[in-house]
Amino acid sequence: MLRAIALFEAVKGLAALVASIGFLGLLHHNLHQVALALLWRFHLDPALQYPALL
Repeated sequence: MLRAIALFEAVKGLAALVASIGFLGLLHHNLHQVALALLWRFHLDPALQYPALL
């Protein structure tokens, strides 16, 4: 059981590391353009309440 918990925590840490490297890749990009591209990618309407917060 302890090994399963350790494995889960290791996978969680690796996912956090990969996400942080991905966010560093966005450092020199126009974040508004990236957010709009993601909205269109997931077929969300930018005029709706929650996407408009971006």
